[in-house]
Amino acid sequence: MNYLLIGQERDNSVDSWPKKLVVSSKKELTHAELNRIFYLKCVYKFSEDADDTEDWDEDDHIEFFEENDGDAFVDYVLETEESIPEFDIDLMEVEE
Repeated sequence: MNYLLIGQERDNSVDSWPKKLVVSSKKELTHAELNRIFYLKCVYKFSEDADDTEDWDEDDHIEFFEENDGDAFVDYVLETEESIPEFDIDLMEVEE
């Protein structure tokens, strides 16, 4: 199963920006599992530039993200058996 996740990442209670993530799985994933995958992707992306993270476990990364007022959540899930290409689209520049 293939999933296109569209959501938001926040670095405080006011500023947020859209994020997209394509996930493929041999089994069908629940919305809770997809939300966790999206959240952790944002968490690890946020902490990749931090110093001395090589000994961190998942909880350390989450704590660092949340201490910096980070949050991430999925707004929309497209689920399909067809493959989903990785589009290089800046969601901030999409016109309605």
